[in-house]
Amino acid sequence: MTAARRRAEEDGSVAQGRPWHTVEASPFNGVKLALAGWLAVGLLVFLLTDRLLDTGWLQVAALGAYGIAAAAWTVWRTRAVLRSERHGSRDG
Repeated sequence: MTAARRRAEEDGSVAQGRPWHTVEASPFNGVKLALAGWLAVGLLVFLLTDRLLDTGWLQVAALGAYGIAAAAWTVWRTRAVLRSERHGSRDG
């Protein structure tokens, strides 16, 4: 740390302990993280279906089933977060 910065911090002219960019935590952060996981695993499923399944229609069925499961879970989880937020705002 430079001497000038040290003096500025001692004088209180530099904000301390606060990050430059602050964003309030979203209740959807868990959903976003899980969606990233679904996408990462989906890429692996996409790459593996070519090796594991012989016929094209079976590959499409497997990828479709995975996509429907990921979409259904994401919709269910998003609605659960919205429901909990709605009930939380009524209490306050």
